[in-house]
Amino acid sequence: GRPGKRSLFMVVSTASDRRQASQVELDRYEDLLDVDIDALPTKPAAPTCLVCVHGRRDRCCGLHGSSVFRAIQSHGVDVWQTSHLGGHRFAACALWLPDGLMYGRLRTEHVEDFVTARRAGEIGELDFFRGRCAYDRPTQAAEIFVRRRIGEQASGAVEWQATELESESTWEARFQTASGDQVVRLRLEDTNAARPPSCGAAPEPIARFTEL
Repeated sequence: GRPGKRSLFMVVSTASDRRQASQVELDRYEDLLDVDIDALPTKPAAPTCLVCVHGRRDRCCGLHGSSVFRAIQSHGVDVWQTSHLGGHRFAACALWLPDGLMYGRLRTEHVEDFVTARRAGEIGELDFFRGRCAYDRPTQAAEIFVRRRIGEQASGAVEWQATELESESTWEARFQTASGDQVVRLRLEDTNAARPPSCGAAPEPIARFTEL
């Protein structure tokens, strides 16, 4: 960190049996090596939301991310600006901690419903939900398919069990839910559609997960 300035670090666990977002103030980055992770509070802290506002990486993140950040802040949420969350083509992108829930294509008019759902422990509008940051892409897509299938909104009510690769582009994912075990088979398929990978870029072919 800068001389005379302490840096604030966040230690996050998105594991279902230990969801936490602890904050630690340190003088130097090297001091992270001395932090006893197991000694940090195990009770979840107040939820924190990160919003990507990195306009130099993608101007849509600067445009939409900044306005969404301010809208979320106006609802009294502990929200931070961040430089990268991945998937900038989905701007505005947000990450809700400690649940590890990723969202995309948020706009200011969506924020009130988004915050209300999250405070109620619900996922919210599935069109904006991108899955959990701890999951790989097939598992992220599979959870969304399960939630659409059974209409489950509670964020902790769909527990991932396993994901297996069946072929080069086909997977089977298993989840445990209040409605019983759910199995999803899905495939990553090329589409005839094309979208810009970022604001101002030329459209590129896209692939999409399809439930089998």
